[in-house]
Amino acid sequence: MRSGSGRATQCAVSRKGTLVTRTSQKWSFEVAAAKARSVAQTVSSLQPRFCACSECPQCGPQPQHHEGRAKVWKGPNAAQRDLYKTAHEQVQHNMPILKPHMSFRDYANAAWDIPGKYNARRYYLSVHGSGMTGEYPYLYHHGDFPDAGYDGEILPGMTLCVESVIGAEAGEGAKLEQQVLITETDVELLSEFPFEAALMA
Repeated sequence: MRSGSGRATQCAVSRKGTLVTRTSQKWSFEVAAAKARSVAQTVSSLQPRFCACSECPQCGPQPQHHEGRAKVWKGPNAAQRDLYKTAHEQVQHNMPILKPHMSFRDYANAAWDIPGKYNARRYYLSVHGSGMTGEYPYLYHHGDFPDAGYDGEILPGMTLCVESVIGAEAGEGAKLEQQVLITETDVELLSEFPFEAALMA
């Protein structure tokens, strides 16, 4: 951002981790490259890390994006493991339910019921299509289907995201998602990233 004084006014880490510094006359790419290397080395040595910024909308293990405010993640506690494993249970239950030519209503009836203490912060969909954002079809939870759901048919060739958001009304939460392809006869898992062993223990 430009200021009247012409001095360096902003540093920012882009999504690719490139640190860019604006000076009075130009973008200083050499300085930016050096600082980016320094940030990368710091992140590499401390991963995984949690954001320590209370106003940040993000959460979970991630490269720190507020300079000088990082804290090292020393491992999950029992409550974090419970949240993660509960989210994992929901995803693992709902994936094999999906079948070619199954109705949305039948899926909702067979899907995993979210425990009451996590219901208020649930994600509004159980499954959704894959695209630039949540795409058709929207498969709702059993309890939400009467008011928000609509019927349809799960068809071969659909790429679906099986979602879980588990968290009490206050405190932390866990969000997991697996992507699957509906084939002519079954469901094929497309996701390759493993679940976190430390959180599954």
